[in-house]
Amino acid sequence: VENPPADPVLNELVIKMRVRQEEMTACDLIAGVLYTQSSMPWSFYYDLARHIWDEARHAMFGQAALEEDGYEWMTRPQYTSDYDINAEKIPAAKYAWLSIGIEEGAMISLGKKKEYEWCRDEAKHPLMTQFQDYDWADEIVHANLGRKWAPDLMGEPLGFVREIAQKELDHFWAEVRKAEQQA
Repeated sequence: VENPPADPVLNELVIKMRVRQEEMTACDLIAGVLYTQSSMPWSFYYDLARHIWDEARHAMFGQAALEEDGYEWMTRPQYTSDYDINAEKIPAAKYAWLSIGIEEGAMISLGKKKEYEWCRDEAKHPLMTQFQDYDWADEIVHANLGRKWAPDLMGEPLGFVREIAQKELDHFWAEVRKAEQQA
């Protein structure tokens, strides 16, 4: 946000809205995985299409919340690092990073639960509370899709996929930190 709110709770709320609004990068990554796979079972295409739709809906959540609170989100540059850092990777690594590294990780750390409770209890923002509740429910589905499909994409057992996802996650955060230092 160009002029972040002085109130720390409101500032954090706007950041959460922006994070949701920028989930189109997840759509782009999943679409790339879906597009490049030509011999998967029909249920793979069905499941990943669902995953793409959910991520698009999350972006709309953020957009709707920002607009409802009077923020002009289209005047700000869009964050694309999720896509930029992962775009050239093989499809299995992309999907492992997103579905296992990010989304399963958000379930393990209770990140999504904490986001929901924070919007409900700290920010007391009914719209974002509802959106975070939907987001949390979707991420459970996405983590399950990752456990279902990432091993097939990689041709390896889930334990190995989790190791790769962690390496991809470590690489991602190192790249984000490097970009922050250059800014």
